[in-house]
Amino acid sequence: MFSGGLRTKGITKQSQENMSLITVITVVRNGEKTLEETILSVINQTYANVEYIIVDGASNDGTLDIIKKYEDRIDYWISEPDKGIYDAMNKGIDLSTGEWILFLGGDDLLLKSFSPVCMKLCDKRKVYYAEAFYTEENIVYNGQYNKFKLANKNICHQTIFYPRSCLIEKKFDINYSVLADYKRNIELYGDKKYCFEFIKEVISIFSQNGVSSKNIDVLFLRDKYFLSKKHLGLLPALYASTLLKIKNLLRPIYRFISK
Repeated sequence: MFSGGLRTKGITKQSQENMSLITVITVVRNGEKTLEETILSVINQTYANVEYIIVDGASNDGTLDIIKKYEDRIDYWISEPDKGIYDAMNKGIDLSTGEWILFLGGDDLLLKSFSPVCMKLCDKRKVYYAEAFYTEENIVYNGQYNKFKLANKNICHQTIFYPRSCLIEKKFDINYSVLADYKRNIELYGDKKYCFEFIKEVISIFSQNGVSSKNIDVLFLRDKYFLSKKHLGLLPALYASTLLKIKNLLRPIYRFISK
């Protein structure tokens, strides 16, 4: 394992009066083409109390050189093999000390609007979420959620401020290779200890070239109906299941028309 950053030099951060410590975690592997912009989007924020952690999955390109270039602005980084993206994200959770945690991919960007939103985080029983700009589709994703909407589609995790407590008590299930965060969001939405609060602000740019856009989480798709039914209720689960069936029925027609 390789590691570095301010923490290895005895420099640590903590929450201050009226300024919570926000942990941003970037998980990356072989991200030399995009990581530098991601790092700059975090360390150049005006919010003064951000803890930045990078978990690298033993990259064999120039990723570590980029990380080391900025390690006087990165609180802690490690580089070692992992069991997948959610195993790496769980490592980041264990390394974090902030009151809230946000995950930012190695090819995503934080916008300047992130900093003023940080000032709105005040209730540790709330999961705050905002919006992201999706580059390929040229859209803002995806507004305010309710149980029915969450049963149908996930909240972009590049916009979610999780209370650290809810991730410490139950981390991401690494059996779900692509959509473990979706599973955790469904669980949390149905957990009476927490509630979700929407902040209408675009705070990140989400690259759709990531893992979730290229792979199918077969296990999650198998379990989605039962997870939704258990944590969100029967009607939201049936709603999402019906929409999926209609979509699958219409897909061949759309392909035929598009020829």
